[in-house]
Amino acid sequence: MDNAIHRTEGRDHYTVFSLWDTYRATHPLFTLVERERTKDFIRTFLAQYEQSGRLPVWELAANETDCMIGYHSVSVIADAYLKGIDGFDARRALEAMIHSATLDHFGLDTYRGDGFIGADKEGESVSKTLEYAYDDACIARMADAMGRTEIADEFDRRSQAWRHLLHPKSRFFRPRRNGQWLQPYDPRRVDFHHTEANGWQYRFAVPHDARDHVQALGGDDAFEAALDSLFTIDSATTGREQPDITGRIGQYAHGNEPSHHVAWLSHFTGRPGRSWVRVEQILDEFYAPTPDGLIGNEDCGQMSSWYVLSAFGLYDVSPTSRQWLVLPPRHPRMSVRFEDGRTFTTRRVGSGQIERVTFNGRPLERSYLWHQELMGGGELVFELGEASDWGRAPRARPGDERRTEPILAAPWAEAESDRFRGTLDVRLASTVPGATIRWSHRSWLDPHLGAIYDGPIRLDSTTTLRFVAIDDERTSPVVTARFDLIEHDWRVDVGSVPSEQYTAGGPDALIDGRRGPEDWRTGAWQGYQGQDFVATLELGRPTRVTRAGASFLQDMRSWIWMPTELQVEASEDGRSFYEVGRVTHDVPDDREGVFVRDLEIVLDGRPIRTLRLRAVNYGTIPAWHAGAGGEA
Repeated sequence: MDNAIHRTEGRDHYTVFSLWDTYRATHPLFTLVERERTKDFIRTFLAQYEQSGRLPVWELAANETDCMIGYHSVSVIADAYLKGIDGFDARRALEAMIHSATLDHFGLDTYRGDGFIGADKEGESVSKTLEYAYDDACIARMADAMGRTEIADEFDRRSQAWRHLLHPKSRFFRPRRNGQWLQPYDPRRVDFHHTEANGWQYRFAVPHDARDHVQALGGDDAFEAALDSLFTIDSATTGREQPDITGRIGQYAHGNEPSHHVAWLSHFTGRPGRSWVRVEQILDEFYAPTPDGLIGNEDCGQMSSWYVLSAFGLYDVSPTSRQWLVLPPRHPRMSVRFEDGRTFTTRRVGSGQIERVTFNGRPLERSYLWHQELMGGGELVFELGEASDWGRAPRARPGDERRTEPILAAPWAEAESDRFRGTLDVRLASTVPGATIRWSHRSWLDPHLGAIYDGPIRLDSTTTLRFVAIDDERTSPVVTARFDLIEHDWRVDVGSVPSEQYTAGGPDALIDGRRGPEDWRTGAWQGYQGQDFVATLELGRPTRVTRAGASFLQDMRSWIWMPTELQVEASEDGRSFYEVGRVTHDVPDDREGVFVRDLEIVLDGRPIRTLRLRAVNYGTIPAWHAGAGGEA
């Protein structure tokens, strides 16, 4: 990865680490059947860290593609270490893992500073927050096993970042923008807040904190009802088309990785029998020995690994937990021989529901086996017949005890809009009803020392609020929300319909003085697909105008182009218009990168009451582009 030639000594060097996919089942499977090779996987990671300064994210032929999210090499390393695979420098590995978690790219700086990623700070904010939280749990578990208590505590607290995005009423993980919950919200919508998924598919993305997540959703029955809803709700999605979301049962999507652990989650409510029903349905419906026998992308082994483990009735929902959830096997008898010569066999006897389970001849009340038990070999037997309470007792369920106390989730602001005329009332709220919220609108004042919130805050000027929740000895992250006063009385009427993913907060966003960043995925731009952008700007009274125009963005690789030209018309009476000019730009349509341009017309300063702007759409995507024939 440093563009030099190297020779390995005493190991093999590997490539093609599709870690966003394979950390979930493929690498856990390897901790059972490819332990020697796993050592070299990790030594390869560490060599790549030495050569490039980073652990791999999605490495291909000595190139870091960064095509997916998270830093999931930490999951593979920690899982191997905790499952007794040695042969690599654990101290150096932990150093590299911490380094991955303290970089300042892909929203990590915001994640560390704010405790979560806001949708206005980084695209895919919900998915990144949840997956970074899982990775941090992996670091915490390995640090704890190595006796690095302070590191373990720090990353355990970080791993609770999911609490900041859990909406208290809907109980979905929802995007947060400008200190508020993003509105409107539709969990079916595929958008830039999630990675190849939607809110339904990321609703259960807390594998490392499943026990607390069950409680946060209202307890066993409420969590189970939420799981049922996932599998029974209409499977149609809204928003953009996403070809990866395949293999749907309701909104569960087995054709892509974020759903892969979900069918097993009923183990955490004491209902492993329900997990069995869902796993069997997926095995039956979505795998076949035919050329099209996989319901989604194989993704370097992940789809097949899920099948192999689930057919054995084994799954590690949270790699690094060392807990293998168990179910009756796909066939009456199945065995695997480990590299040390030991054999693990699992059998099912009879028919019906799970009545009794034994491991090596002794009753097994738990719905999981510890990794060392599994690797020790032996026989796991499921006796089927009448339904029983197997796995129901709290002590029989998988999951870790919390290492540190639950963090206090970030409070939020509620207002009609980020922009206002006249005055605006802003309300503050917390997930803990009795928590104290302190706030300040002064940049120099620590909000911890600010006023105690006791009712709506009335604003009459552009204001940035900073506020924090305090409950006993717990303190939330400081949250910031800015509200802009629109000082003029202009009104804009947009005659086009923006894409539902690119509304930027409505027409007032076009005249509020804020500028959109180059990262258009944060939602600060308006986008118009397959149509011109047409807007009429009413200035309210005759006004001397010297310039008129708008700002545009192009990102050709994302199907976004500059308009071919901007046309501007003016009216002195609001009824009859005359053209004042046209302007184009200097950005080639085939140039890669993100470009922002202000397209402006110079006027002669005469009094104008109304302006009309038309940005002519680029049109049909040309043949040389991957989206050929589509609408720009």
